[in-house]
Amino acid sequence: MVVLNRVLRKVDKEQDTGHAMCGIAAVLGADVPLDAKDLVRHLVHRGPDAVSNWTDEWCSLAHARLSIVGLDNGTQPMVGHHGAVLTANCEIYNHNAIRQELIGRSWLTDSDAEAILALHEQHTSGTRTPPTAEQHRAWVSRLDGMYAFTLWDPRHRQMILARDRWGIKPLHRVESSSCLWVASEAKAFREIPGFTLRLDSHVLLERLAWEYCLDDTTLFEDVKQVPQGGIEVWEISDAGEAELVSFALPSPFSFVPLPWTDGSSTEMISSLRSSVRDRLMADVDVGVVLSGGLDSSLVASLAVEASSDVERMTAWTVSESEDNPDYVAAVEVAQHLDLDHRTSFIDEDGLDSAIVDLVHHGEDLDVTVAFFHPLFQEVGHSHKVALCGQGADELHAGYPRYSGPSEHGVSVSTRFDILDVPESARRYDSVHVCRDLDRIQCFDLNHGQLSNFQLRLVDRHSMAHGVEVRVPFLGATHVSTAARLGGDKRRHGAGEKVALRAAATHVDLPPHIIQRPKLPAGRSTTPSLLENMLDGAADIVEGMSSLHPHLASFFSIEPETAIGLALFDALHIRGASPKSDFWDLAQEGCSR
Repeated sequence: MVVLNRVLRKVDKEQDTGHAMCGIAAVLGADVPLDAKDLVRHLVHRGPDAVSNWTDEWCSLAHARLSIVGLDNGTQPMVGHHGAVLTANCEIYNHNAIRQELIGRSWLTDSDAEAILALHEQHTSGTRTPPTAEQHRAWVSRLDGMYAFTLWDPRHRQMILARDRWGIKPLHRVESSSCLWVASEAKAFREIPGFTLRLDSHVLLERLAWEYCLDDTTLFEDVKQVPQGGIEVWEISDAGEAELVSFALPSPFSFVPLPWTDGSSTEMISSLRSSVRDRLMADVDVGVVLSGGLDSSLVASLAVEASSDVERMTAWTVSESEDNPDYVAAVEVAQHLDLDHRTSFIDEDGLDSAIVDLVHHGEDLDVTVAFFHPLFQEVGHSHKVALCGQGADELHAGYPRYSGPSEHGVSVSTRFDILDVPESARRYDSVHVCRDLDRIQCFDLNHGQLSNFQLRLVDRHSMAHGVEVRVPFLGATHVSTAARLGGDKRRHGAGEKVALRAAATHVDLPPHIIQRPKLPAGRSTTPSLLENMLDGAADIVEGMSSLHPHLASFFSIEPETAIGLALFDALHIRGASPKSDFWDLAQEGCSR
């Protein structure tokens, strides 16, 4: 029997406690001790438009929805003609092309997510044996977009977990009580009977040395991520337990340089133009997050160019003052493009609350990028969708460390030394993987700097306010174009994004904006506020050094990490309320 029980429930808007976006949850096992809706209630901040769940004897799925495409009939979990059930956090940009290819199919909804079910049905109909992850790759690879999904196929008692190539959308999992538990955010796992969120001390040391979690790891013990681009197949064993039976990973990204010709810059900008155009697909208004740097300015210019039917495109910028260099540049770009530019400023009180929200929603330690949360709060006041410039620095060598990759490798190694981690316990040899430009960029793209730091920040803090952020630089065509760049077209001496800057001359931007050097996000956005916060937090750092003596030397050179860890411990390990005061939480986190 395919469906034993199906329950659909729409959340009363008066009960909705905040603005947010798509969140998914699933439980797989013979004796499911609770419904996935109990997990997704921790994710309802991600999906204000509807919360629904579906259950049979083996599986429970739940979904918190933000409606963007297929507003009237795209409710999930979604049941296909063949009985498979989908819950997805996704935007599939080629769903119309897939609909045209599958002529004669009766479509149930207008939602882009149904393309996932349709491809699964096409590729698995008539199969008697359960397909492997590698076999599923044949249809999953046809999806062009950002996605994280669970698909339950009751015919084979098989659950598929999949994530887009770059890990733009998150998907976490836990094995506990003979069941598989899946959720968009780790905080949902608080509901698992007998399971407690604990800090993973080994991953913490890796996170401190590399400045992000590596690969499929998280800061929580026994909580893993489906790897970026990964496909996992889970089945119910004869003993009734959920077990991983196969998985497939994409080939690692690598650069394969081709000669730069007279038409290369045109090809480069054309690939980005196409990506921006695809990501304007929505049944709601789309805006642009504008930092004032080259990447977001390029996206803004191309978005305006592709939106002739829009009277004025909206853009947002957050800073600590009007004389901040990035803010000044953002204002100039907005005026040049005639954007509806909405700006806001962070003060000390705003910074404190933003940092608490940053650690709560981000499930990480970094407190220097606190502007992300109030930025997307501003976006969420009027829009559900925005474009951003993430991914450009990794592809086009924008970070300062790319000018001296071997030095960065030594720096990571030195951080491990300060943390007293022996070389035998280090998963990667940082000096080796950072010894030249190609290696360090590929490491960042393949092992977590992009997915677990940059994209995690954007996803968590936009979703916290009901905003879906799309990433044009990670469109497949642009990525393949960037992969053909030689090192000298990515970085030449201190000059970064060489080819991208040349391509930018083909769009409507002031020349000096195109040539502006990159400033680091976070500290450059709120430099004075962060320094003032650190000046007042000496007792927190001292308390954390006493509580974690093996980290004291590290905290002495990076005190902001001590504050981040104190907040992380209070919020995620001890379960304190994110509505509590910043300083009270920090004190709680450094108490025994």
